[in-house]
Amino acid sequence: MYAVNQAFMQKFGYFLVTDTDALWVRLLREKYRVTDVCPATITRATCTPLWRAISTGWSEFLTNIAWSIGNGRSIDLLNDTWVSSLGPLRDYSNDPLLLSDDLSLQDFIAENGTWDYNALCDLFHVSVVDRIISIKCPEQCDVDDRCMWRWTTSHTFELRSAYSRLVGLLWSLKQAIWFFLWLAYKRKLLTNAERCRCHLSISATCVVCNVSDETVTHVLRDCCVTRQLWQQLLPPALAQHFFSMNLQAWLSCNLMSTFLHPVWNLSWNLLSASLIWQFWKRRNDIIFGNMAQTDEALIRRSLAWADRYYACARAGKKLLSSPRATSPVWIPPNPGWFCLSVDGGVSLAGMGRIGGAIRNSEGDWIVGFVISIGFSNCLHAELWAVFEGLKLAWEFGFERLLIQSDSRQAVDLVNSVSADSSVLSLIRAIARLRQKC
Repeated sequence: MYAVNQAFMQKFGYFLVTDTDALWVRLLREKYRVTDVCPATITRATCTPLWRAISTGWSEFLTNIAWSIGNGRSIDLLNDTWVSSLGPLRDYSNDPLLLSDDLSLQDFIAENGTWDYNALCDLFHVSVVDRIISIKCPEQCDVDDRCMWRWTTSHTFELRSAYSRLVGLLWSLKQAIWFFLWLAYKRKLLTNAERCRCHLSISATCVVCNVSDETVTHVLRDCCVTRQLWQQLLPPALAQHFFSMNLQAWLSCNLMSTFLHPVWNLSWNLLSASLIWQFWKRRNDIIFGNMAQTDEALIRRSLAWADRYYACARAGKKLLSSPRATSPVWIPPNPGWFCLSVDGGVSLAGMGRIGGAIRNSEGDWIVGFVISIGFSNCLHAELWAVFEGLKLAWEFGFERLLIQSDSRQAVDLVNSVSADSSVLSLIRAIARLRQKC
């Protein structure tokens, strides 16, 4: 019940930083003199029970918020979370000596208004740059930068998403495993290092490798035996920073990555959770049962659990992809009109690619495009396809244009009456292009 209440408080917090024009939000912000869009703290000595409840979980709430780029003037390039899947980019620099607090988003925009890929690669690894270029560049004509929810594809608040973050990062994960993961995230596992500190053991050494002290990070990732297995199983999209992240960032990155493993066709968050659990169980078997589980058996048991859970999730219609409106069938426009057909997709490694074609009412192909958009998801790939298609149509002067997409979610967002004020910069850019056309 506590987690449910906290999730509702985070809902209040979300509207406090995103719906600043609402009357009740304006009253609360004025009463407690909140001037920043998203302040670091809202604690007040004297306040109502509601405000006290919101402020109690504010630090946790801030970890669930990212910046949506508008004109780019308010965002700190290195210290703010504006790449929602990564967090602050200061932790991902190729060379910390190159970092400067004077750097801004504008320093990495090319003359044509797109991201300067080479300049970004000088500062960050290519796997990070692939995530940056999937975000639309800031435009001076756009609205001010604003806050958005990190953990949904549409970046709008969902109570289910907030609750899942509070109770263990994965919705409906088997109780024993998500409780274990929560203990690991809080560094509360009784490792040999912790047992030695509490005088429950005479040695802090890892029982698997017999080399280093057994901390939580060591037993779950950095032990040479464990590390070798991770290297065999890691998908390329996570390999670069997998062993350099701190424990909390590492767990969050793995447990929120929903792309499918290229070999076993299993969602990575389920597979990684199962592997982490089995690494801990192997350690306990050695200490308390004097028996060691082989690498093959560990992988087999991990795959069996992840496969069973994934099958149940699919049976319950928990889809990983964007919902489709209809089967892709081309519908010719009226005479004198042109039809823009677009589509977007994401590979198993998470890399997005989009394409589209403009045809006349007779079905004759006029012009088309195919573009790589970096690390993305299905919804954003579909939105990128609509945006690039509209840009192309505008360049060729097609004013009477019918747009066709097979993503119901993308179509609903683009056709929304509030599209021009959407939290997603891509939807706002599409709305501006449609008004031009």
